[in-house]
Amino acid sequence: MFWVRASSKAFFSGSGMDLETRITQTNVFSGVTEDFYVVPEGANRIENFSFTISGANGGGTTPTATTGRAGGLGGIVSGGLDETELETGDTIRIRKGLAGGANNTNGDGGDGTWLTVTRPGTGLVYTFVAAGGGGAGNGEDGRNANGFT
Repeated sequence: MFWVRASSKAFFSGSGMDLETRITQTNVFSGVTEDFYVVPEGANRIENFSFTISGANGGGTTPTATTGRAGGLGGIVSGGLDETELETGDTIRIRKGLAGGANNTNGDGGDGTWLTVTRPGTGLVYTFVAAGGGGAGNGEDGRNANGFT
């Protein structure tokens, strides 16, 4: 299962009063690439958008008469954008990494997962990538990907 959690606050003005809406979404993805979150139209600003994404795990070796080896874990990246970095109309898109396949002698590496922010009229403005885990091979487990915050 692959999930992304993101949260933020959107501020709207109108009729002489300010309105604040707290937005928290946790999405479980079924496809490979999906639009995840669009900044609400009419919002004056977005504060404290935060996210966590993870790369896919690497593939292991299939169990044999001796032993199977495990694939490495995908990296985890957490971060955030503030009101100066995220604007009304921005679209956040996720491409989840696919897990590496298992084979008799070695496993495939896992795909990375990326989160991008695109802006109308500008295009791509931010990209965040969580690396996939290494595939097992040569009698050893796959290596874990590093993450950062």
